[in-house]
Amino acid sequence: SFVLTLYTFSFWTLTANPDAYRHQAALELAEEKELTPEGLFYAFCMAIGISPLVGTTNELYMKDAIDLMDRIRSGEQIFVNSEELAIVGNALGIPEWNAEDEL
Repeated sequence: SFVLTLYTFSFWTLTANPDAYRHQAALELAEEKELTPEGLFYAFCMAIGISPLVGTTNELYMKDAIDLMDRIRSGEQIFVNSEELAIVGNALGIPEWNAEDEL
């Protein structure tokens, strides 16, 4: 049998969406989750099946990304409900964001 696995990767996640991760509600949620705004946006991408590719050469940013991955791999669910995912979806400019199927 043949199994096809599709992966979705994003390299320009932050560069293409600077207003999204600076949105006030997203900033507040990031603080609540003890994440940087960028980390919250990466977590959002992973929650909806996109693997963000971190292209930084900044050691601090790399550590933040690795820490986030460790949290997720340890089983922590960053977004506990669809309303939290909707905060980031709305910050992206998708006002009718419906994340019911994403969690």
